[in-house]
Amino acid sequence: MLKVVQRLRSALAPDLNRSDLITLLKELNPEFTLKRRITALRNIMEWIRLPAKVQADSEVPDYIQSRNIRFKFFMQFLERNPEEAKYLAENLKRLMRRGSAVKLYCLTGISENTGFFSELSGRVTQSLIPYAYSENDIVDIFKIVFNQTEDSEWMEHSFETILPLFNEFLEKYEITTDGIIQDQNEALIILGSQVAALGISRDIRSKIENKDIIESNFLKLNMLLNRREMQSSVILQTLKACREDLEKVKIDIETSGVSVALIYSLERMTALLDRIELIIYLRETKATQTRQII
Repeated sequence: MLKVVQRLRSALAPDLNRSDLITLLKELNPEFTLKRRITALRNIMEWIRLPAKVQADSEVPDYIQSRNIRFKFFMQFLERNPEEAKYLAENLKRLMRRGSAVKLYCLTGISENTGFFSELSGRVTQSLIPYAYSENDIVDIFKIVFNQTEDSEWMEHSFETILPLFNEFLEKYEITTDGIIQDQNEALIILGSQVAALGISRDIRSKIENKDIIESNFLKLNMLLNRREMQSSVILQTLKACREDLEKVKIDIETSGVSVALIYSLERMTALLDRIELIIYLRETKATQTRQII
């Protein structure tokens, strides 16, 4: 119901024209405060979400078609307005510097709090205390700019349309993605250490037959990631073995009983392995390396 209301409000709102885009882009002036520039990025994304006329007989959802049309227009608009485009380029350079995306890559969607009240207190604190934004962490910026589920669905469905245009913009303004790619490697080390810590715990090891700590596949995976193993096939093979061990634990708890802590560990480890696999695939080719925007 809320989405319906939001779409209705967007449809009734006056369409943003050329002057509005210039105003939004001017708000990205690097001399302005970070909060003001983040607000400008959020407003640009809201402009892209505004409905546009689309093909009625297409199998692609209307909101995806609409955003593709507006995104293409936005990129063409940047070509015709180089001064404003430089503001966007400078902000992207700052946001894509090394270290800014490590936390983003480490997020799995599973809470790090094992208890209900610790999770509740953390969320209440975040809602009451104003947050201090930092260009060194794009997680919070993503939460503000891409604050709707449909944003990720649009990017996942349309990355073949979005990425070429986005990459052209990066190349034109000499914006490197080397820092983002290095962040992937740093995130793999962090994720690997978390998998190893959970995998060699007593609750997990006790349910896997004939597996000493030194033979743990979780520990082997961590060692591969720590030495920055670049052969993806080697990592993925070890990752597959880790998943097989987790299946053994799940089969065992069906007959031997289970604890809340163990279920949480299994869910978290599954999410960690999924994220490691995703980052490995992102490294595979130059084309997929730039999908970090998704």
